Amino acid sequence: MTLTLSIVCLLLTSVLTLVWFVSRTMAAERMDVPENQLSNELSGLSRSKRLMRMAVFGGSIIFIVLSSTVLYKKLGYQEDVSFVSALRSGLVDSNLSTEYLVYRSKRYDHYSDWYYLAEHYLANGQYRLANSAYKNALERMPNDSAMNDKTRILNGNAEALFMLSNNKVTPDLVSLVEQILVLDPENSSALGFAGVIAYNKGKFNRAFLNWGNAFRFSPSAQERWTLLQTMRRAQTMIETDPISVAQFQSNKSAGATLATISNVIYLTLAIPDDANIASGAEFLVYAKVDSVPYPISVQKVALPDALGTILLTNMDFMIEGKTLADFSKVDILVRMSTQGGQELANGRIVGELLGVPTNAQKIFEVNVVL
Repeated sequence: MTLTLSIVCLLLTSVLTLVWFVSRTMAAERMDVPENQLSNELSGLSRSKRLMRMAVFGGSIIFIVLSSTVLYKKLGYQEDVSFVSALRSGLVDSNLSTEYLVYRSKRYDHYSDWYYLAEHYLANGQYRLANSAYKNALERMPNDSAMNDKTRILNGNAEALFMLSNNKVTPDLVSLVEQILVLDPENSSALGFAGVIAYNKGKFNRAFLNWGNAFRFSPSAQERWTLLQTMRRAQTMIETDPISVAQFQSNKSAGATLATISNVIYLTLAIPDDANIASGAEFLVYAKVDSVPYPISVQKVALPDALGTILLTNMDFMIEGKTLADFSKVDILVRMSTQGGQELANGRIVGELLGVPTNAQKIFEVNVVL
């Protein structure tokens, strides 16, 4: 900071010197008499003094150019401009991204820059560096920061810790998960970790309840798929291991049962390639039967997830009552809305598939007509 202020002061001094010299020269040129008759001061100038003034003029220009360059680099504009230029040219690789994110984090020391650096490290499998960057982000977060920002950083830190410990539960991971669930009890990522923590303690019923809730609340098709596979593997391990079965029976509370996913419908939406869909569009995919007045399995799907495999299960209910497990076949309807929120339930129907089995091990395609 001190160096920057010094450069600015010297730069201003040079500019003022240059302005003074130019103004004196222009004043002399406007006169009808030679410059050496303007005043006693000018008339007494010797050749050496004139050369000195020219040297000051040239030196000022050189100093202005050099100090402007140094100040430009000191303020960081060169790095920003260079990175944006490389990004536009498609020349950004992982190393350049790392250098730029490290530079921004150290320069601005803002929690958002540390978060982006942590996400970059996490994506590249550098879990120790990611963990450190997430901690820096958390330390720099203002107390009045948005809840979503804090839970996003805590979730990332939990994932980095879990990967760093080779998928083992640590006290730090437990602490992070507890913090997230206090802020957001329906956070699917934290509930997934809570299921892992409970499972490692032999609390199988609690593990499945957490995983089931994570599955219900998750907005990500990929996360739901991962949770489904996790629950099925865990259930198989419990059922084939006498010790695990005994543990489950001993800690099962009265009336509690495993939150198992017994019925799954796999769907894809056949969206026309030339469809002009707004980026904020959402789809409501649900199963219904004529005998029940409400949808029995519902998923709200954002446009990116609509291009992948959509899962409807017996866990995806809106109202306690009938689920997919109570029917052998259902009708699938797809609504679309560009407004989101409450408007989605009233969006126009863009797809329909009748008589779909509720537990077939195949993917059904729903044609979307826009």
